[in-house]
Amino acid sequence: MRTMAVAAIETEKFLEIIEVELDGSQAGEALIEIYATGTVAVTNPAEAEID
Repeated sequence: MRTMAVAAIETEKFLEIIEVELDGSQAGEALIEIYATGTVAVTNPAEAEID
């Protein structure tokens, strides 16, 4: 099965949306799709101001 995924290909780089090939689910496994996870306020933790 082909699907889209978000992956960290290299450290210190932006995440990339890629197409991946997944094997079908096996016994004891489940495929979970996340449609929305909210918003990201800070994309670079090094730039976050923490008091």
